[in-house]
Amino acid sequence: MSQPTGGIKTVQAASTAQFIDSIGVGSHFGAGYSSTPYRKQTAQLIQLLINSGIRHIRDGGTYHDGDYRTMASAGIHVTFVTDPKVAIIPTPDYWCNKNGYKTCILLADYLKGLGPGIVDSVEGLNEINASYPGIKWHAALNDPVTNAPDSPNYWVKYAISYTGDTCNVLRHDPTLSSVKCLAPSLSGATSVLFPQSEFYGTVDYGALHPYPYGGNNHGTPVVAYDGVPDYFRWTTDPDINIDEYPWWIERMAAYVRSPDGLHDPIIATETGYYTGSATLSIPEDVQGKYVPRLFAEYFRHGFDRSFWYELVDEAAHPLSTEANYGLLRNDLTPKPGYLALQSLIALLRDSSTSAPSSAGSLAYGLSVDENGAFTHTQYVHDLLLQKGNGVFYLLLWHEISDVATRTNQGQLRSTDQELYPPALNTTIKLPPNILTATLYKYDSQWQLRPTALSIQSHALKVAAADTISVIELRS
Repeated sequence: MSQPTGGIKTVQAASTAQFIDSIGVGSHFGAGYSSTPYRKQTAQLIQLLINSGIRHIRDGGTYHDGDYRTMASAGIHVTFVTDPKVAIIPTPDYWCNKNGYKTCILLADYLKGLGPGIVDSVEGLNEINASYPGIKWHAALNDPVTNAPDSPNYWVKYAISYTGDTCNVLRHDPTLSSVKCLAPSLSGATSVLFPQSEFYGTVDYGALHPYPYGGNNHGTPVVAYDGVPDYFRWTTDPDINIDEYPWWIERMAAYVRSPDGLHDPIIATETGYYTGSATLSIPEDVQGKYVPRLFAEYFRHGFDRSFWYELVDEAAHPLSTEANYGLLRNDLTPKPGYLALQSLIALLRDSSTSAPSSAGSLAYGLSVDENGAFTHTQYVHDLLLQKGNGVFYLLLWHEISDVATRTNQGQLRSTDQELYPPALNTTIKLPPNILTATLYKYDSQWQLRPTALSIQSHALKVAAADTISVIELRS
């Protein structure tokens, strides 16, 4: 799906439909949040979700099933997060907080009552390393889950049991067998990981939360680049944790890797950045650059789906980190990230009625020029996609950080310091059958606008900037 710098090579494309299907967003429609737009402006927010082109949400809770059905009617599917603290359990053996219900709610009963085609996957126990306090294990014993490794109620043991029983419920019920089962997630701050291969063959997907906003301090070397003395630790580009030093894939995903290296697929069920003015927040224009790049990076690194956290700011409190992760502001006006992603999805959406079962391939090559101190030409990344009508779409960008989280004087106490990395001039060598090329670049309103490109001697010259460009290639 991408071409390393060098000579011409044949690259297998992915379909544009597959890429769009990899895009999701976290939400809180079903989990209460009564003081937020999820409940105060539900209808308007659902319409903005539909208008975005995003067709997957990650949500949980059982309070507002009608909203799930409304979204499903527009083709939006739910990755459903189960939580015994809000009444959902896989089998009657487990404790739950009834949360106002007369009894605990069995997962299978809930999904069948909700209706088919709404939930396409189930994720149990969100960040269980941090959320286990308050959970008890057995219904009959009322015994708390603990943080003591020697305890039979250690949270790791509980998560293994709960996940196994959740997957069994889904797989052994013919009406639910198409619903995928995800491994439990852990927060990035955890010092305890599940054993390698623990969930390999048990789950359909691993579930990771590789937030990039804090940089990568997992064994990364001290390297000065992009005007930053310690690039990997002090910067936040979307692939900072998954590309050159992919700790999140190598370590956190090891629980779905077999002893001989085979790997269950992985999903990023949470990732993203927050705006506002708190420490480690990013400017909104940087969010506009990062959102499309994040989804492209995660896709090219093998994540089957990625969920930006989250759809809308929960409150109008700039100093609150939790309140400002949204693609939309608290007043429902779109941030640059929403607009940029909406425009990208609209361009790539495939209206072909005869989409092929798999995309084709294209032989091309990239040659990238250095620009002053910006010598890492390997940071020009690309992603090759194809629509059902045979037209190729080559996404191209300079994968570089647009902010620094600290300076030599120390950690910044408010919004990250914005950087302005240059574009790198790139020559794209094409096969003779590519006859026309159109370049789509973002304008000041975060809309992709077309410009015809001239193909000279079967080559294009473009500038790979820190915003994604899309090159449409027709034969």
